[in-house]
Amino acid sequence: MRAILAGDFLLARASELAAGLGVEVAALLAATIGRLCEGQLLELQHAHDSTRTEASYLRSIDGKTASLLASACRIGGIVTQASDEHIEALDTFGHSYGMAFQMVDDVLDLVSTEAELGKPAGHDMEEGIYTLPVLHTLASPDGEALTELLGEDMDDPTRRKAIDIVKAGEGIPLHDRPRPADRRRGTHGSEHAPTQPRRHRSQRRSGLPDRHRGASLHLIDTVERAST
Repeated sequence: MRAILAGDFLLARASELAAGLGVEVAALLAATIGRLCEGQLLELQHAHDSTRTEASYLRSIDGKTASLLASACRIGGIVTQASDEHIEALDTFGHSYGMAFQMVDDVLDLVSTEAELGKPAGHDMEEGIYTLPVLHTLASPDGEALTELLGEDMDDPTRRKAIDIVKAGEGIPLHDRPRPADRRRGTHGSEHAPTQPRRHRSQRRSGLPDRHRGASLHLIDTVERAST
């Protein structure tokens, strides 16, 4: 109940602040809240669904995560009276950053320790939220073995065994290959993303579309700096 009330309060404050920034920002915030709800509902609709498609996963994170970051970046451009070109570039970067952020978060849920996460590893899978690494594993030769472990009554040993299958199989290595279903935004915007002086191993092997690569590398640098 406290979490719900806190969320309602923050939403009310955000709406109040948006109203003070003009009609365009207020309308954008309202639309973003709608997309957040749609993305979350789509995720809940496919809970415990081992036949969930990659397209469904991408639509869900587009709504529940990427739309929020895209709007935050767009609002920054609007209130600073940036040019239309730069506003669109900010929107594209925010969307790409949000997609990359959620994908990284979904991987961390499977490869991190419980101490690092502050919750049991594989919690999303236990809750029936099958993210991209799990979906790729289900589509691989290990899919049958993983399917037998998934369900609404997943105990701790079963959860750990399922995590081991995902980590040892193709689910995570395939995670950053390009996906035709995620090409709706075009290629502009990546040239405005922060440039990286260092070349990561992920940059050499990554198959991310160009517009996501700058955002993902910036995200990696940010995480690395925060952990040192």
